[in-house]
Amino acid sequence: MNLDAFRYFLEVAKQKNFSNAAQKLYISQPALSQQIVSLEKQLGIKLLRRTTRKVTLTEEGEYLYKKLASSFEMIESTIQYIKENKIVPKAKMNIATVPTAASLYIPNLFKKMILEFPEVEFYLHETTSSQAIELVRNDKYHLALIRTPIQKNEMLKEGMKMVEFSRQPLQLVVSVEHPLASKQSIHLEEVRDENFIHYDKEQASSLHYLVERACTMADFTPKRICTVSELFTAINLVSNNVGVAFIPKEMVDILQTGKIRALPISDMELSSSISAIWKDDDYLPLLTSRILDILQSDFTI
Repeated sequence: MNLDAFRYFLEVAKQKNFSNAAQKLYISQPALSQQIVSLEKQLGIKLLRRTTRKVTLTEEGEYLYKKLASSFEMIESTIQYIKENKIVPKAKMNIATVPTAASLYIPNLFKKMILEFPEVEFYLHETTSSQAIELVRNDKYHLALIRTPIQKNEMLKEGMKMVEFSRQPLQLVVSVEHPLASKQSIHLEEVRDENFIHYDKEQASSLHYLVERACTMADFTPKRICTVSELFTAINLVSNNVGVAFIPKEMVDILQTGKIRALPISDMELSSSISAIWKDDDYLPLLTSRILDILQSDFTI
C-alpha cells in the first residue's frame, strides 16, 4: 500500500476539490483520481463522494481523515525541520573525554555549539584515554578527546580517525616544600633518586611511555612510589609532597595552585597533546563535523 496515496487522499479531503488538490500536490488531476480509486479498492471502502460540483467525505473517509491528518502533519513538519537544520530535533551528542580536555576545550566548545544548536543535548563523560577509545570504537560515543597515543598509527588502522591539537611540553612538578622548588629548571639527572608518581601503563599509556623514555634517556629507572591514571590525582599527590611527577604544561596552567612548582626540563624535550578521535565511517554526522571544525579552529597545532 503506497503511503503517497494516503497523502493524496488527505489533500483531496482538505481541499474538497480534485483540481485544487492536484495543483497542491503537483500531479495531474487524472493521476490523482486514479490514486484515490486504487486506495479505495485496496481498503475495500468508499472514502469520497464525487459530484460535478463538489467532493464530500463518506463516514469512513471522515474517520480515516481524522486519524491520519495529525500524523501526516507531524511527519511533514519533522522532515522539513531536518531539511532546514540538517539534524534531528533534540539530538544527543555523546562525548568521552579525559579530564584535561574537559577543562581546556569543553567550555568554549559547548558555548559555541549551544548557540548554533540550542536543541542538542550534550552528554559528557570524563574517563581515561583507553576507555574513551573503546567507547567510540563500540559506537557508544560519537567523539572522544584523549591524550594522543604513542602508537597512533595502530589505532588508525583499526578504523578510527584522529586530529591532534596543540602540543605542550612536559614539566617536572614538585611540592613548594621540596628542595628542588627553588630551582628555575632541572636536568633529569637531578631527579634520579626522587620518588616518582608514575602513570598506569594501560589507562594512561602515552604519559607512561613518555616518563619511561625520559628516564631511560637520562640513564636511570624511575623510583615508582605509586601509579595513577589521572593528572589531577598526580598533581594532588605532588602538592602534598608525596613525590614528583611529569605534568603537561597546560595542566599546570589550569590549576595555578600555590602548592606546587613546575620546573622546565633543560636537557630534554618532552611533549604531549590532546587529540579528538571518531569512528572512520562513510558518513560524518553534522554535529561531529562542526565540533571538529571548532576544535581545529581554536586549538590547532
